[in-house]
Amino acid sequence: MKTKFKLALLIFIMALLNKQSKSQAVAPFYFQLKGGIVNANLNLKFTNLDKSKQGLFAGGALGIKLTPQVNLQPELLYTAKGGSMPYKLNDWFSGKISLQLRYLEAPVALHVRITNGVSVHAGGYAAHLLQARAAHNSPLPFINISGKLPSSWFNRLDYGALAGAEIKLKNFVLGARYNYGLRPVDGTIDLLGTNYQILNARNTNYQLYLGVNF
Repeated sequence: MKTKFKLALLIFIMALLNKQSKSQAVAPFYFQLKGGIVNANLNLKFTNLDKSKQGLFAGGALGIKLTPQVNLQPELLYTAKGGSMPYKLNDWFSGKISLQLRYLEAPVALHVRITNGVSVHAGGYAAHLLQARAAHNSPLPFINISGKLPSSWFNRLDYGALAGAEIKLKNFVLGARYNYGLRPVDGTIDLLGTNYQILNARNTNYQLYLGVNF
């Protein structure tokens, strides 16, 4: 009788431990919704007067847990990029020219946890240009104009490198990232048989974002 009781108790304890280990098992995937602020710049080659332009981005991510400390995270984002260039010819004629670019962007990064709740990441991105607009603002209202630009003026594909860091608080993630474009934004324009690259600019931007993991 005592032997049967001990055997039954042993089976119960093993089942309880097995159930607890399963409940503590880490899922191999996670989903993340994220969005935030973009501080974008075109890194113009011909002038040091280019200024940053603020915008928003939003999208989702799929996290693939390779090890307890390393995740691979592909993302799909709708993001704003671009930049602006102020000018001042004299005291009464000044203004700002802004280039607004909208991309569908696919970053892929390797996330490495360095301490509990803190991680760093690095990788690359590819982006497809959806729309380009230009705007001119000045104290003279009759020359303030804005509108779409021909897509043929730009390279539709943008790509580059990225690096950043995150802080995780339960299911919430607060992060910062820097993106550096490796391909010129503008394409070449044929003028009288000669190809010109007007801007010779590259997308660079900082992102500050909040994410929620599921």
